[in-house]
Amino acid sequence: MKHSLLFSSSLTASLLCLSGSLLHFAYAGPAASNLVTGAPWTLLSLSGSARMSGTPDGTAQVLHVTVLKPANPYYQIQLTHDIAAAIPAGTRLRYQFSARSATHSIVHAVVEKRTAPYTHLIDQQITLTPVYKQYSFVTSVPAAYGPRGIAARLQLGQGAGTFDFKDLIVTRKAQ
Repeated sequence: MKHSLLFSSSLTASLLCLSGSLLHFAYAGPAASNLVTGAPWTLLSLSGSARMSGTPDGTAQVLHVTVLKPANPYYQIQLTHDIAAAIPAGTRLRYQFSARSATHSIVHAVVEKRTAPYTHLIDQQITLTPVYKQYSFVTSVPAAYGPRGIAARLQLGQGAGTFDFKDLIVTRKAQ
């Protein structure tokens, strides 16, 4: 028989009863909280080169972007979201989202220092497919960053096409 308990501090525990006499306690740790909450995702683009629809709030709501004209360099068209929390050195971050592109478009998934020099913590180039796939990338932060010191980005300007994103999250990952 398995029982789950939820404590007010958002800690989850499970009790497993074996043969009615042996109890095993498993601590799942603190619930992961999304670091890209609050303000919406922002589309940065050259005049008229891309447009966005949907509510870019990091939830299951689909965020649709159409790139009408590629940019050179490609990162001049991007979705961006500042990470408001301070991030201590040694923190492991996970950047994950679901995405698809009917036009097999390329996206660069990036977590980087928010201002110049734009030091990359994560930089992954992905060719999207017409079917949603979940992507997840983990990094260890080598130096501390203050509040709004880093940002999550989806750089879209490599070619014209369409993009759909949902479940956009950045979380602290347990060691």
